[in-house]
Amino acid sequence: LAYLVRRLLENGANSSFVSNIIDDHVPIDSLVTDPVVMAGKWSSCHNPKIPLPPAIYGASRRNSPGIDDSDIAQLRALLATVHMRYEGIAGAAAGEPVHNPAKYDDIVGYLKFDSAQDMRNKLALLQKGFECQRYQSQQRAAWLTDYADILERQRGELIALCAREAGKTLRDGVAEVREAIDFCRYYAAQCVAMPAQQSPLGVVLCISPWNFPLAIFVGQIAAALAAGNAVLAKPAEQTGLIAQRAVALMYEAGVPSQLLQYVIARGVDAGATLVPDMRTKAVIFTGSTVTGRWLFEKLSERGDAPLPLIAETGGQNCMIVDSTALPEQVVDDVIRSGFTSAGQRCSALRVLYLQDDVADHLIALIAGAMDELRIGDPAAPDTDIGPVIDAAALQKLQAHVAAMHRHPDVRLLHQLSVADERLAEGYYFAPRLYEIPAPDVLPGEVFGPVIHVIRYSAAQLEDVVDQINGTGFGLTLGVHSRIDETAVMISARALAGNIYINRDMIGAVVGVQPFGGRGLSGTGPKAGGPLYLNRLSRLSDGLTSGVPMAEPGSLSGVTGESNRYLFEPRGLVQLIYGEQDSAEHCLASLLAACDAGNTVFVDVPALWHGRLAASVAGHGDRVRFRARTMQFPDADADAYVLAPGSALLPGVLQSLQTAGAGIPVIICELPGPLYWQRFVVEKVITTNTAAAGGNAPLMALS
Repeated sequence: LAYLVRRLLENGANSSFVSNIIDDHVPIDSLVTDPVVMAGKWSSCHNPKIPLPPAIYGASRRNSPGIDDSDIAQLRALLATVHMRYEGIAGAAAGEPVHNPAKYDDIVGYLKFDSAQDMRNKLALLQKGFECQRYQSQQRAAWLTDYADILERQRGELIALCAREAGKTLRDGVAEVREAIDFCRYYAAQCVAMPAQQSPLGVVLCISPWNFPLAIFVGQIAAALAAGNAVLAKPAEQTGLIAQRAVALMYEAGVPSQLLQYVIARGVDAGATLVPDMRTKAVIFTGSTVTGRWLFEKLSERGDAPLPLIAETGGQNCMIVDSTALPEQVVDDVIRSGFTSAGQRCSALRVLYLQDDVADHLIALIAGAMDELRIGDPAAPDTDIGPVIDAAALQKLQAHVAAMHRHPDVRLLHQLSVADERLAEGYYFAPRLYEIPAPDVLPGEVFGPVIHVIRYSAAQLEDVVDQINGTGFGLTLGVHSRIDETAVMISARALAGNIYINRDMIGAVVGVQPFGGRGLSGTGPKAGGPLYLNRLSRLSDGLTSGVPMAEPGSLSGVTGESNRYLFEPRGLVQLIYGEQDSAEHCLASLLAACDAGNTVFVDVPALWHGRLAASVAGHGDRVRFRARTMQFPDADADAYVLAPGSALLPGVLQSLQTAGAGIPVIICELPGPLYWQRFVVEKVITTNTAAAGGNAPLMALS
């Protein structure tokens, strides 16, 4: 407009004519002023209505610092710190060697493994420390915020350690440290907000994976400490050095050793020793579905069952792309979602559904983008894909490739090559793109840089969503469409914990995209979300309680993105009670399940039917009463409710194991004021609003 006005005046238009086409209250001189000259006179270019990056989450917590790797000054500073620390990592030459997955002849350090007695001794120390502790919420929050500051200062060292021990690229390392910092500050803020009558559980066993050796390790510990518990942390043995350094820095931040210990042990040894021990009062676990099921069964066998188990167990993550999607954006998001971290993320893209109208074009573009990826040393700044974690992971991927090539209906669409010297020195695997006829071709989660394409027609879209739901996994789902109704339909129909619209489907941000799944993908609650600390604490009178919880709605995040947080009913809930159980507990469970919107099968003694039916008369046909004659539960139920100490529990567990079900959700604590939380699942829908024309609230700011 300023240009138009200037040209009109220069070409002889009189001011009265010009004034007729603009606001009379706006001086013409203000419109024709050179904007560069105007900006040069400003004392600050910052719009006070737009928060700066450290303040995007408001006053409750400070955002973690990132790095602009396109800024050569920032990149050089990071590289100087990382490379200085990279060769300096070492441990005492005693114990088992830890090998660099990028150069397996390179010994990063040594780990001393704990014996069963060592683990029991650490449990005893923590139990005593928990019983004697006098640390209030403000002190616990101070530990976590101080620790977050230490992580910021030690960023270069930690990134170097992630590269050398875990094979993480520099970009992945930056994100890893940021997430650990965010977990600490988020849970510190929640810690301060906890009600006075809320009390901790005791010693919490935290079992973390190698693919996020710092972020998940720290996040689990931070949550358990924030809730007032003592913590025994068990990291993956592949990344024990990172865990050791993380704990040492926690001690530096003031966390007492009698409230935090770690064990280095193989998973089977730690599980056999620590899970049955009555001093373990809760378990936080991230890993495979098989291990998660085993943990659940072992905890259920204990005399003090039920014990809280928070499990996040991976997924068969899919992305649906229709014919309206922007091709260039789809390609970028597919590459990031499937190949970042060498595909070793529980949220990574595994199955890509392409509408057949655009499938050939998109496949060609994806193949071309794959050719631009650089596979190599994760410590080098130009590396996009590093190695997989170890020989066992590489062998599983090679076995999958062999199975794909034997299948008559599978077609290799594209494959990258890895230099011979890389294959000779590390656990490198060439990314691949396959076309498969259906998801049941895959035996389970393929944990590596492999994407499987399935074509579909526009008329099959709803069937595609049902097909994805039918896998039993429910972690992440990607949607690419410029039709709002399509994205809304898929988001509502999909049984996934995190749904990403018109963006990549990895990199969930703490407090912005609380992360976790359902079904075979875990038990909930979501990490970095408002319900997490509830499972790690109780009211002083023994009832289930929780931190003040955010209502479903929007969560704050970056410009150009919206994040909706909502609750959905679990689905089919089965109540299984015998005559020896509490009818009052059954009634409370039934009311909570109904209020949360579930369909409920009530398998209880016939004498209870009349009273229970009268209590839920207003819930229509969503409740079905059946006589307590069934020996086993329905295998397709989404949650099972039993009374504490129920004699029916062993039979239920055996039935579920025989049916090959995932980690069943058995809700059997004493009902309390927030008991309904156990009957809902959390869902987060993240939308790239910039893909739909920009961020309207931002453009409206003056």
